[in-house]
Amino acid sequence: MKELLEEVTGKTADDAGYVGKKVYGRKGTKFARVCGKVTNTSICTLEGCGGTRLHVKWPDGKRTYPCAKGCTERPNGDMEIG
Repeated sequence: MKELLEEVTGKTADDAGYVGKKVYGRKGTKFARVCGKVTNTSICTLEGCGGTRLHVKWPDGKRTYPCAKGCTERPNGDMEIG
């Protein structure tokens, strides 16, 4: 299955380069200063996307799954949604 994913999307399901990175909420909202951590990755399931879905755990214990294509990287390497 991994070979098929790599052939279709150009990447494997595990994109370890993101694991451990900090993720901040959307700029301009009350969540902009909240920092979560990437615990795992997978292929984004939106049709035609093929990006990397980040599995983010937030300080309150909740988990979200933003696509890395919808995030920007800060100069220090941290990610920011939006």
